[in-house]
Amino acid sequence: MEEMLKNTTGMKPGVKGAVSDVFIDIKDAQWMLGEDIVPLDINGITPSQFVIYRFGVFLTRLLRHSMGTPEVTLLLAASLPQNNYDKNMFRHSFFYQHAKKILFVRKERLESVGEFVMVVAHCLAHIKIEDLTDDSNPLFLREFYKTMNIICQDMFFSRSRGTTAPRILAKVLPHGKSSLETLLKRTRGTDQKANMVGELISSKVKDPIEADFSQEKIKQHLNEAREQSDNTRLREYIESHGGTAFTKDLVQVRLNELKGVKDTKESNGPTVRTVPSVIRSSKELVEAQIGHLQHQLDQLNVDIAQAMMERQAPGGLKRLEEDPNRRGEGEFTEVLRGQLRAVDVRMENLMKKVNYFEEEIEKKRKEKDEIEE
Repeated sequence: MEEMLKNTTGMKPGVKGAVSDVFIDIKDAQWMLGEDIVPLDINGITPSQFVIYRFGVFLTRLLRHSMGTPEVTLLLAASLPQNNYDKNMFRHSFFYQHAKKILFVRKERLESVGEFVMVVAHCLAHIKIEDLTDDSNPLFLREFYKTMNIICQDMFFSRSRGTTAPRILAKVLPHGKSSLETLLKRTRGTDQKANMVGELISSKVKDPIEADFSQEKIKQHLNEAREQSDNTRLREYIESHGGTAFTKDLVQVRLNELKGVKDTKESNGPTVRTVPSVIRSSKELVEAQIGHLQHQLDQLNVDIAQAMMERQAPGGLKRLEEDPNRRGEGEFTEVLRGQLRAVDVRMENLMKKVNYFEEEIEKKRKEKDEIEE
């Protein structure tokens, strides 16, 4: 590897890095190519790696829709074969099968979502111009910068918030001036302006959204998926023991009965939609933010109450095990134990979110008091 890095001192004049004929990524310089492709079983990767892989699949679809990159299948590989990508900085990280349109990426790239996205975007730009060998090709550079443009644009809009306040701010006031323009003129300091812009775009580096990709949240998602699978398995079990086809999900009703959770009925009444009024001052904006945060907090409290009811399931489970007439329901017992463990994970995540929103509400109330002074 040291010899390969020393060779980078002989770069040609011009932009350093990707346009050099000898440049190689520091990690690629440490990896060796094998004789054949060794595809990686998706079931063998960790939950966090699976999330990163699925994001890569989304990226291939996004770039195909936005800039016309070829439709390729993204797969992972434990080992890659020899290639002729001599002037490609990621030449040890991927292999492309032209005939089958399959892009294999080395599994080690899943250690970083940023690196994985960069490699996938880099490869798709090469695939579009049908040249995988030369990073200094102007056609490649043009397409690669397009991918960066699209990815950054998507990141910007993904950080924009989905609250009601941005929709209010988007309304147009008389004289053709937008709400946001009017509010910014009425602010008295940079903090209030930052608050208004922050309502439109989440500019925080750390955000509760990142909790959705934590190990605990991923585990919760897997538990929920497993629960759906268990329900299907129980449905088949009931039918195989003389059950009939359902018009209602009796499996879920039975599980709720064991947990002590009442079956809720959906309201058939018409949905009443309220049109938010236009915000005309900084104080009203902060009040709207507090109201939205409070609504989210209330919903979290409802979810916690529901989870606490489900935690009463051990009593139902014990009765089920002691009742000699219901011992044949072992399938229910097994599923119920798994769902109780899932409840504990969900409760922990809900409490973290409650603490976050309580802190945010307190901050907004302080901002409101400062505006009134």
